[in-house]
Amino acid sequence: MKKKKLNLPKNLTTVTTFSKTLALLLFIVLPIIGFYLGYEYAELRILSIY
Repeated sequence: MKKKKLNLPKNLTTVTTFSKTLALLLFIVLPIIGFYLGYEYAELRILSIY
């Protein structure tokens, strides 16, 4: 079976300094936000039990 090659424009496939910085920022910030939201949700669940 032959693989199809996607014909995407070069500006969509180029790794730039901005894209690297954005990826690093999201890699750091999203787990922190997820931890915070999970912590708040668990606190609500614990308070609603008692």
